[in-house]
Amino acid sequence: MFSIKKMLVDLYDSRTAQSCSASIGDIMNLRRNVEHNQFLATTRYLDIKDYVEYNKQTFVWQNTVSRAAYGNKHREEDGNMAFSKLITSYQSKGYDPNSLFIVDKDMRLLDGNHRMGMNLYTDQHKINVRVLKRKSKNPGNLDWYLQKKISADFLKKVYNAYLQIQEWLIETGDTFCCIVPENEKLSELDLMVNIKSVHRYRLQSPLFVGGGGYKA
Repeated sequence: MFSIKKMLVDLYDSRTAQSCSASIGDIMNLRRNVEHNQFLATTRYLDIKDYVEYNKQTFVWQNTVSRAAYGNKHREEDGNMAFSKLITSYQSKGYDPNSLFIVDKDMRLLDGNHRMGMNLYTDQHKINVRVLKRKSKNPGNLDWYLQKKISADFLKKVYNAYLQIQEWLIETGDTFCCIVPENEKLSELDLMVNIKSVHRYRLQSPLFVGGGGYKA
């Protein structure tokens, strides 16, 4: 259905967007919560791992989420075929630098979940992005998925995989995350870097809490 609002948003994006190089860590780095597209990119990563290492071609992680989100409108066969072609393309050619990931002004991924999963799996850090001037309105935590009747066990498995990705990003130096104790002064850190925002975490393992969110 034609939407004047969408047309105006697309026009605004085309006039204000800019392109640049980025790191997958800029997008996948943990902030206060696991974000919508970080979660989706992790499900794609799990499907790729199953496909390449175990020859599982059902894409169960992607399809579980898509069936919950789109119901009867979910075109599973088409999605599986497109995903298979992307994996084959990456295996033969690697990441195409002309294929831009779309992010909002806070580097939150808007388009490119499958490619992000491939870049994570194939250890290709540098990407090119198209940065929109506006913020996204994607869900800020995992509550949305629970409301869609996706099991907590499924969410925990994806969440644990995301934490493993975080460990890998830190080990490779591909993240700008700095974890500090709650009451630590940042005067010395201020002298070293230009800090845009700081999130403080209690030093314990993240756990799921009521409502589908989690605490750090």
